[in-house]
Amino acid sequence: MLKAATDKYSPTNLVGKIGKLEIYRGTLRDGTEVRIEIYRKNISREEYKKFVAECKVLVQLHHKNLVQVLGWCNHRGLKAVITEWREGKTIDLWLLNSSPSWKQRLKVLRKVLEGMLYLQEQWPEVGFDLITSSVLLSKEGEPLISRFRVGDGNSNKKNIYKFGVLLLEMIANKQPKNFKQGEASLIEWVKTHYQENIWKVIDDRLRKVGITHEQANKGIRFGIMCAEIPTEHHFKMAQVYDIITRFYESTLISRSPNPTIRDYMGKGMK
Repeated sequence: MLKAATDKYSPTNLVGKIGKLEIYRGTLRDGTEVRIEIYRKNISREEYKKFVAECKVLVQLHHKNLVQVLGWCNHRGLKAVITEWREGKTIDLWLLNSSPSWKQRLKVLRKVLEGMLYLQEQWPEVGFDLITSSVLLSKEGEPLISRFRVGDGNSNKKNIYKFGVLLLEMIANKQPKNFKQGEASLIEWVKTHYQENIWKVIDDRLRKVGITHEQANKGIRFGIMCAEIPTEHHFKMAQVYDIITRFYESTLISRSPNPTIRDYMGKGMK
């Protein structure tokens, strides 16, 4: 099936290669376009069982903000995962090439949260990557979480932290990989510089298309709060969704009230 779908693994259909991982664009017999990730590596019987068990979980994930896993294959020294093919780009490329406004960024973040809520509530055993270079943005403007790890798990604390880092990435247009100590250094960099000069940590493109000092300050403060508030005082995912929704709604009407983060904190916050 894989051989036929990729036209005998034609170089024309090879869209990426990282080490032993090959990524192909393929077409199934029914005309469905797919993304095929092929790992050319012999695996043990135990590894095979784990791989199959993980795939059996992943094919059950169904949400508009998740990439759909369609199936898998293990044959003759290779294992492959087949997902739907979605035209678009990763969020980091979108930020770089499209200069989205604060309203557009909030809209994307809100939809990312919808996917996160689905996973946390329905599939707590499925972990996922949440950085701008791994979240896809379809041609229709739907963000798609695309990297999953069964058994890694997703807890409220872990998810809030991930979202806080993503929010800071999208405000500053900087990635953890650009810093020596990754996410920790990114958070510290934002904390240090935004107090001195908030515009130093705001993406230049975002400044040009328009964001007020108040919007920038609230966005950065909320990102830091998500990444740093102690567990016993942490937000719930539903609270985060409500706050980002209100941030987004406040950009739709120019004279709409601009509430504070505290206005949205649930009864569990102190």
